[in-house]
Amino acid sequence: MLFRSSAVLLFAAIGMTNAVPSVKRVTHDGIATVNPNPNGALGSCGLDSPDSSFTVAISPFWMGQSSPGPFCGRKIILTNTGPTTDDSVGGKGNVVTVTVEDTCEGCDENHLDLSVAAWNSLTNNHVDSVVGISWNFCNVDGQC
Repeated sequence: MLFRSSAVLLFAAIGMTNAVPSVKRVTHDGIATVNPNPNGALGSCGLDSPDSSFTVAISPFWMGQSSPGPFCGRKIILTNTGPTTDDSVGGKGNVVTVTVEDTCEGCDENHLDLSVAAWNSLTNNHVDSVVGISWNFCNVDGQC
């Protein structure tokens, strides 16, 4: 009886350790810009990303050459770390969560190109510019 109880506890413990994600979230440092979409053009994920949406275009480094890219629909959480070249950009410390809906062909791997609404929330409605950010992908299930 004691052996059977010990075996059950052992298998339960093994199951619990397998349920914990083994990959740690990686935080990236980079920049964010804004990309207005007043005409509602479709992004590489096949979706219209209006200026009022909280969406982002990411680098081909992440999206690859396929369309739709592997990160379409994935959530990203980013934090405004402050101005890079334009000291008038506000919102340092603001945090936004966005959904990947496009590829930014001119962006490097840590450059995120935001919708107008996401940009405005991140920078306290600053005009077009560049801002420093730290960011990471949320879990596949959307948990950030």
